[in-house]
Order: sequence, then structure tokens, then C-alpha cells
Amino acid sequence: MAASVNAGCNLELSYGMRNNVFMHISEALAMGNITLQMLHDRVRPLFYTRMRLGEFDPPAMNPYSSLDLSVVQSPEHRNLSLEAAVKSFVLLKNVRGTLPLRAQDLLGQHLAVVGPFADNPRVLFGDYAPVPEPQYIYTPRSGLEMLGANVSFTAGCSEPRCRRYSRAELVKVVGAADVVLVCLGTGVDVETEGKDRSDLSLPGHQLELLQDAVQAAAGRPVILLLFNAGPLDVSWAQAHDSVGAILACFFPAQATGLAIARVLLGEAGASPAGRLPATWPAGMHQVPPMENYTMEGRTYRYYGQEAPLYPFGYGLSYTTFRYRDLVLSPPVLPVCANLTVSVVLENTGLRDSEEVGTPPLTELPV
Repeated sequence: MAASVNAGCNLELSYGMRNNVFMHISEALAMGNITLQMLHDRVRPLFYTRMRLGEFDPPAMNPYSSLDLSVVQSPEHRNLSLEAAVKSFVLLKNVRGTLPLRAQDLLGQHLAVVGPFADNPRVLFGDYAPVPEPQYIYTPRSGLEMLGANVSFTAGCSEPRCRRYSRAELVKVVGAADVVLVCLGTGVDVETEGKDRSDLSLPGHQLELLQDAVQAAAGRPVILLLFNAGPLDVSWAQAHDSVGAILACFFPAQATGLAIARVLLGEAGASPAGRLPATWPAGMHQVPPMENYTMEGRTYRYYGQEAPLYPFGYGLSYTTFRYRDLVLSPPVLPVCANLTVSVVLENTGLRDSEEVGTPPLTELPV
């Protein structure tokens, strides 16, 4: 402990009350390994930060002190949860106009919703997220049941690791459907703080589940919904046109099913416009060893001739856009100056949609 304090460390990420090094501060002081002045110097910036955060201000100065339980799950907050989920989805693939679905076509049709994420509320929330009461949670299954179609369901495997897989039930449900939605991913059982994945693959039998669903669908539309935090190797689904669409949903939380239903139909304000916050490699061969700190090959710019599966900022739309009249000001940028970018954006398609512009900046050699 004394060596850490002497080296400048002033904060310990503790877990519970076991094996905490800071419990030995008084002992180190008594032995003369650290001084009281040194402790003051280490603590001072921590308290400055807490003061900036308002931790020592009178409670009346905190705008949240007047809130009560009536705001919890208020209509405004539930609507915000739905909006956040809708706007976070990223459309990764859409061939032959698979999406959006037509609401009138779904009436009377059979919709199969399968996979370990299809009707399990627990796996739709990210790490540290509070899971609300069941009446506020819409799984993909419960959300899609509101579309007027006849929804059938089977998980195939009961948990995200998908170690046990019931193929016969899956084939039966998919074989009777007009449209198939396969819900796969990771969840906090597979990736979370302190639990890293060893590869990019879909866990357990999930890829097999997807392939069986495609075969059982026999040419009928198959839509893959992904629930994950980090990149996944879905190169098989991307390469096979039998998977008509791929939608990255991440962990949409309580409004998952409602958001999926709106986006699949392309309702007003629900045309996918999200962009990937990270590159998805084409496979583990594009991922450098964890113990390699040379920084070589750390981004897709160093992949060589092979492109990643999806680059940073990737995302499709239900419509098309045209950018024109790009203006950069000033044309020559002084050191530490601000750059203003303006552009005219034109929707050249047939559907209303938001657009997230991601203009790349490249550093040119001087």
C-alpha cells in the first residue's frame, strides 16, 4: 500500500470489505512508510472532484432532491425508454427489401419468434442496469404479439450460453411460420465487467440454431435480431441471402419488444438510423493478441486488404440520402481552432428517416 501511495496512487477500486489495501493506511502511517502530508496531497484532488460534483452542497441546490417516487416509470420516462431503444438500433443487412414489414400483410400470418433472447426479460438489460417490475418489460415476443399476427415461440436453448439446444421444437415452430425472427446474442452471462469473451462467435449452439431456422424456413423471410455489447462474428448470416435482414439491438432494456415492433414496421420516427460505435472484425484472425501492446493492427485501418465485417460508423437505412454542398470553414485550420462543417442533406428515398452523418477525418502527411 505504501509503495502505491508513494508512487502517486490516490484511489482504490474496492469490492466489498475484503482485501482492501486502504485498510492498512493507519498501519503504514505508524510505521513511517507514508506521511500525513502525503495523505493530504493524495486526497485533495479527490475532494476537489467531489466538490465540483456538488456532493457537499445543501440538498436544496440539487435539482433531483425534490423528486419523489411518482416519477418512477412515469409515462414520460417510459416513452423516453422506447425512444432510446428505437434510436439505438443499427440495421446491418437488408436484402430484397426484407424490412420494413407491411402491417397489413401480418394480419392473419404466423410469426415465429425463436432463440434465447426471444422471451427472457433478464437478458435484455446491460450490466448494472436495474430490472424493473415485469409489467413494464416488453420482450421481443410480447412486443411482436401486439402486431396482430399469430405469434409462436420457442427458445431453442434456455439461456444465452446455449449449451443445450432443442432442435426438434425449433424446426416445428419455424416450419409453420410465414416470417421468422431469430433472437441471438450474448447477455451479461457471457460478457460483462470481469467476464471477457475468448472469441467473437455466437455462444454455444446459437449459430446452429440460426442455420436450422433458415433451413426450416425454406425460403420464407428470416430476420436476425442481435442482443450484445461487443462485436459478434455473424459472417455466415451476412453472407447468406437466406437471412434477409440483421438488426443489432444491443441491450434495449424494458421497451425492447415495443421498439422492435415499431422498427420492423418502419413506423413514423422508427426508421433505423443508428451507427455502429465500434468496428466488427470479420473474425478472430483480425483481432490482435491481448498481450500485444505494440498497437499494431489495432483498428481496421491496419487490416490490410481484408475489410472488417462492419466498419466503425456502419449502418443502413430504409431510405437513401444524398449529401451535397459540403463546406468546411475555415479552409485552413490553425492550431487549436474550431472547424465548422455544413452540408445539405437530401432524402432521395420514399420513407421518412433520421440520418446520422459520420464524416471521416483523415490526417494527411505534410
